[in-house]
Amino acid sequence: MEEKILELLPEKSIELLILFVAVIILDAVFGMAKAAVKKDEKFDLKKSIQFLKTNLTPYGGAMVILGVLAMLVGEPIAYIFYVIVVPSIVAYLLDIVDKAKAIKNH
Repeated sequence: MEEKILELLPEKSIELLILFVAVIILDAVFGMAKAAVKKDEKFDLKKSIQFLKTNLTPYGGAMVILGVLAMLVGEPIAYIFYVIVVPSIVAYLLDIVDKAKAIKNH
């Protein structure tokens, strides 16, 4: 059973990479929406662009490179990719839920 799961992992790199990018984009959209609806915070497009350049692009870019390497090389890079990307996806999803709650409660 364990061997079958390990054999599938390199094939799932593209799905995880697409999910990771989608979750990052969704998190950024929710963050902008949260900033736009809060009365005590002023939405600033320049800050959003700066956030994308300094935080999101380097981290997301590194993850995309690692994901592509996982697809091309397979083991052991694929396993390293999974160990990093799965908790990252979960963290972004939890952040999205928190932002959605903040928007709803506003």
